[in-house]
Amino acid sequence: MKAFDWQLQKKGYIPMSRQSARDIWPDEPNKAAQKDTNARWTLKVGGKVRYRADGTPLPMIALPVFGYKSHISIDRRFGFIRGWL
Repeated sequence: MKAFDWQLQKKGYIPMSRQSARDIWPDEPNKAAQKDTNARWTLKVGGKVRYRADGTPLPMIALPVFGYKSHISIDRRFGFIRGWL
């Protein structure tokens, strides 16, 4: 894993997994205390498909979203949650 991280750093990327906020901002402890290192950025694409006057679809809008992704397992017969991740 270290070799992979090294290759990313060599290309100018900063691998962010398994880092605490203190590693990111060692000189700013108050800012580090407010940073949630478990949440991630992603793009949410979707919504209602819109069309031009000639009937061709308009491009879908991609919205940046910051947060968490939850997965649940529900019992179909009784409707209760059996697992959560």
